[in-house]
Amino acid sequence: MERFIAKSLLVILAIFTITPIIVTKASVRCDRNELIISLLQQLSDNVTSLPQEAFEHMKLADMEKNALCNKINAAIHQIKAGAYTGCVNKLRNDLENAVIRWIVSPWKDYLLDLIRRIIDIIVECVPPKDSTPPFIHEVLYFPEFPEYEDYVLVVTRVTDCQSGVANVTLGYSVDSGENVSVIMNKTNGLYRFEIPPQPYNSTVTFLVYAWDNAGNMAVSSVYSYFVDDFHPPFISYIERVPASPNYNETVSIFANATEPAFASGVKEIILTYNNGTAWTNATMSFQDGLYVATIPELPYGTIVQYTVYAFDNAENVAVMDIYVYTVDDRFMPVARINAPTCGSYVAGYVNVEVYVYDDEFSEAELTANDTRLILWNEAGTHVYLWNTTALSDGAYMLRLNAYDKAGNIGRAECLVKTDNTPPKIGVPSQDPDRDKVGHYQNVTVTVEVSDEGAGVRDVILSYSTDEGGTWTNITMDKVCGDVYVGMIPGFEEGTHVQYEIIAYDRVNNFAVENNAGEYYVYNVIPEFQGLTILILITATLIVIIVRKSKSQRQTPLS
Repeated sequence: MERFIAKSLLVILAIFTITPIIVTKASVRCDRNELIISLLQQLSDNVTSLPQEAFEHMKLADMEKNALCNKINAAIHQIKAGAYTGCVNKLRNDLENAVIRWIVSPWKDYLLDLIRRIIDIIVECVPPKDSTPPFIHEVLYFPEFPEYEDYVLVVTRVTDCQSGVANVTLGYSVDSGENVSVIMNKTNGLYRFEIPPQPYNSTVTFLVYAWDNAGNMAVSSVYSYFVDDFHPPFISYIERVPASPNYNETVSIFANATEPAFASGVKEIILTYNNGTAWTNATMSFQDGLYVATIPELPYGTIVQYTVYAFDNAENVAVMDIYVYTVDDRFMPVARINAPTCGSYVAGYVNVEVYVYDDEFSEAELTANDTRLILWNEAGTHVYLWNTTALSDGAYMLRLNAYDKAGNIGRAECLVKTDNTPPKIGVPSQDPDRDKVGHYQNVTVTVEVSDEGAGVRDVILSYSTDEGGTWTNITMDKVCGDVYVGMIPGFEEGTHVQYEIIAYDRVNNFAVENNAGEYYVYNVIPEFQGLTILILITATLIVIIVRKSKSQRQTPLS
């Protein structure tokens, strides 16, 4: 208690001692600020020195002591900032009330007296009232013509010759919307703030407010700028499908064009293409995240140029390089051999039927074992009469090559075998012999017929009973290997029969065996003549047997 009273007396003595200096030196702000701050610090030291019994609630002494010191420190900061009125209010309305509530007498009375004397000193030091607002010098913003991606820097200079500048605030709104207020930062004597990027086509309006420490306010003129878009869309992707178009294919052009979030946005994508005679524009449609348009089918060999233009809503335009492709022909011509049947035998004059086609048809060539037979220069069905008689029998590969204007080749092959050799007919035999054919006796004719080519198709036994006036044909039956048998029916005695053998192979080659034009002949003999012959044969056999028997008996035994 004695230490606190002693220290308080020293403070009071200091106050009264220094007061005349403050009054006479009131024009020097730095001096009076130092004096007041020193007194407040001494007041804080006195609070720190209070014993626990100086507090109404001794258990809360440390906490309340810290709170009082904090309030005093807040007053010191106000003095440093030149806020004298605020400091007086802090001491009078906050610190005094806290001392009254927490401190007991006599410490309370001493502290209240110290606080009030410091307040009196501060009141004497408050400068004359400032009624003149700050002065806002020029207000500038950069860039002058901002885009959607630009921060706009607002710069101004504000001065106040009396109480000083307390605050400079920028207020702005977008498209007359909600007003945004932000405190501007002071750097190198200038107040600055960057208005963030705004969407294309926005109008930003702003002004500057400035306050001094006396509460006077100044307001600048109203400024505004329009957010523009000077950058074209970005074309990031372009593709052609198919990459090598055919003459009968449409071509899809895909492109991707984008704009940043705040930009004016993509308005239209145009595909421009040249078909060799003129440029044509096609508006590309948006499908599945890409823009697409179609170039129609064009003839083979057409050189197509195309490019893509992208427009945004600010009328900026981006254009790609010119791309080029040549209309291709990737398809082979159609080539088909319809006749003859592949693997078959042919003979004589043969119709070779072919079919060739291509939209860009050039010519077609037919060969046999690489020997050209004929050349056609029109598409469609063609027939070639092939003469095989001049050829050796054997296998021949018919090849049909069809060419288009792009050099593609369509091919067809057909292996055939030529056979212009007729069958071979042996000398026929008959039963009964030609001198033994009796009345109405059937005659069996047997003959060997062979063919090394296409093979025997038919063997005909042809006979006549009227000296070749009319002929009757009988198809002979194949009985074994190359042996064929046919039967001529029996006729009455005295009938003169002529016959020949005709053989056909499977390609209609034929041979005739007619005994060098004399035919094979026999006569039907009378019935008794046949009996006489039989008797003579029987007698002859008996004589032979008897003679043989005698011969055996006369042979001596060994």
